[in-house]
Amino acid sequence: MAVAKTYEKFEIQGEPFIENKRAYVIIKTPKGDKKVRWYSDKEYARMYPDAQTVTKTSNYRNALGFKDAGYITIYLGENESNEWWFRQQPNCYYHVVWGWYTHSDKEVPTDLPEGVSTRKLYWTNVCTPEGTVTEASAQKGYDELILNRTIGNFVGEVGERIEIDVKVEKIVPITTKYGEKFMIVMRDKEGNELLWVTTKTLFPKSYKMRMTIVEHKTYRGVNQTFVNRCSVIGE
Repeated sequence: MAVAKTYEKFEIQGEPFIENKRAYVIIKTPKGDKKVRWYSDKEYARMYPDAQTVTKTSNYRNALGFKDAGYITIYLGENESNEWWFRQQPNCYYHVVWGWYTHSDKEVPTDLPEGVSTRKLYWTNVCTPEGTVTEASAQKGYDELILNRTIGNFVGEVGERIEIDVKVEKIVPITTKYGEKFMIVMRDKEGNELLWVTTKTLFPKSYKMRMTIVEHKTYRGVNQTFVNRCSVIGE
């Protein structure tokens, strides 16, 4: 997530917050503090098409940066606190599956943020037999090569209605074909991740909730349980 390019050079004050179902952040400008939009990755990519990774083209290998060398350099250990740093690097691009990366013919930054390391991801890991890259093939290749394991467990059975104690960790604004919604990221007492995409929002604290399990997915090595029809029955 990020502010518009006009404001990227200014210091961010405090944490993002939600107003009228939109995310904002306060920045420090020479004329004083200012409230500006805090855009999701999808919103940012739509505003600045040059920052998007091309995923549908006649030459996936070149478009995604694998090129003749047949690999890209991805960054392990990245997190939201590093996002500002990556956005300032001229040779760093973003992909929805493997995150920030550098094309094989570009120079990789040497002074990396603390805890961040690099790894080569090869074309043969992520391409389909047809020579393209789908989100599924990219995810499978990334998980198998880089993670070689999964984190957390799936919660419940698909279709099951459960009551569970969870802690809301963050609320991420997202754009869908039906308009703007929120992805509410929750964890149960065992640390398992649950995701709820909704037009509603919650405060980042602990709740007792009733919900329906709708899907189990593994994203970048994390087992995720998607839920809906959620209601708070206690705190």
